[in-house]
Amino acid sequence: MNRALPPLNWVRAFEAAGRHENFRLAADELGVSAGAISQKIKSLELRLGAQLFERHPKGVRLTVRGRTYKDALGPALDMIAAATTHTQRVEPDATLRIAALPALAEKWLTPRLSQFQDTRPEMKIELSVAPEISALDRSDFDVALHYELEGRPELENIALFRDDMFPVCSPKLAKMSDLQSPRDLIGCRLLYDTQWANDWPLWFEAAGLPTETIIQESGFTLYSMAIEAAVAGQGVVIGHKALVTRDIQNGRLVAPFDLLVPAPHKYSVLIPDWSRQRPDVTGFVDWLRGEMTLAVATPSLSPD
Repeated sequence: MNRALPPLNWVRAFEAAGRHENFRLAADELGVSAGAISQKIKSLELRLGAQLFERHPKGVRLTVRGRTYKDALGPALDMIAAATTHTQRVEPDATLRIAALPALAEKWLTPRLSQFQDTRPEMKIELSVAPEISALDRSDFDVALHYELEGRPELENIALFRDDMFPVCSPKLAKMSDLQSPRDLIGCRLLYDTQWANDWPLWFEAAGLPTETIIQESGFTLYSMAIEAAVAGQGVVIGHKALVTRDIQNGRLVAPFDLLVPAPHKYSVLIPDWSRQRPDVTGFVDWLRGEMTLAVATPSLSPD
């Protein structure tokens, strides 16, 4: 395949200048002169036959075509950097680097991870959180566990399952508020993860309640914080079955209603090109599938 690629140093100069919309800042980042940045960008514009920057006495501004090109180049350069890092590992890497959505890392994966490690005692595991897809682009990971991600051509995306949502709260609050039917939630403080702000409206709609009756709300940037607030009796949180089942079974939370609503997105495993053939990655994914299937298939949401 004959790829029409410009020199990488031109591309790096343009991407840095486009990010900053400033040639001097790009020069400082790349350790060259502002004149060198300007010359490389001029060469790139001639190669492309397109103007990438508007030049003004007080600085530069990306053109529409320049901004589109810059937005496409950022992820591509991140991929090159990540692939280079992996290729530079001289010895076989016995470390499995896992990235995960904070809610999944804290409430689901961490409590179970020792079960997988028992089957691979020689393997070192590093777990980090990636709250947004942009964080994955900057992560040096072998496999990622996420939710609500669009397709990414450079990542193998294995859909696991679609979870169910339902309200949960502390046993004391359920008793004090006499939660007998969904309508009893009107006037209660409703807790949620700010990344999943639409969960409550979806559940209210399924329950036949107008969303206008959602009056008192508290949002948290971490789902585990919303769960702990509910355990402390501060309100009712919209629960995801895979993430709250353990808290229900140990009596920290109760599910006062029977109505389960499908979550709007699926949990997925994401695998970059460089780790698809690693036996430890495929082994982890197989274990993950089995554990998650078991988690959502658990029939009882009652305390043990």
